[in-house]
Amino acid sequence: MDNAVIACVQGWALGTGFWDPMRKRLPYDSVTVDLSCPDLAVLPADRPVVAVGHSTGVLWLLADRPFPWAGVVSINGFSRFYQGGGFPNGVPARVIGRMRQGLRLNALRVVYDFLARCGVKDGTTDWPTARLDWGLELLMSLDVRGRDFGPMLALAGRDDPIAPLALVRDCFSEIQVMDGGHLLPQTDPAGCASRIRDFVEGL
Repeated sequence: MDNAVIACVQGWALGTGFWDPMRKRLPYDSVTVDLSCPDLAVLPADRPVVAVGHSTGVLWLLADRPFPWAGVVSINGFSRFYQGGGFPNGVPARVIGRMRQGLRLNALRVVYDFLARCGVKDGTTDWPTARLDWGLELLMSLDVRGRDFGPMLALAGRDDPIAPLALVRDCFSEIQVMDGGHLLPQTDPAGCASRIRDFVEGL
């Protein structure tokens, strides 16, 4: 599928520049769909699209199906995040709820603490507070496990502190485990690009 376009959707609180190291290594045209304010006009109307999401961006893609795709790639992603009801390896909803409460007091502090856990130094965000809260609401309410997403590749970080392997394995039937944490497109952009290339070639 040489004419494919890769549509990249970033995770919570991140900017679209998050994808730059990986996009430079892709042998395909690519665009970014900004999860903080999605503009689907960037997507081509006459070429097949492969959706690539990171973290919360994956959950949004899988839940909303905002555009048609020939295949979808999850990087550090999941189809459910919150714990409970037969999903023991998720994150307790009360933890996400505390983050939502914290947004009302000091949104930048909540973002800084989260990004620091991910491994981002001096993290900040351009996301509006209301959109940050929207993202956290997705994390504590959506469960799209078991849906048919079409051809899919799921990449997980062996040492991911946000989406641990046990959580990701409970979401997807098959995953590829990579060395690294929650920022695989930045810490191993060549590895992510190589796996996406192999996936697209197999479509």
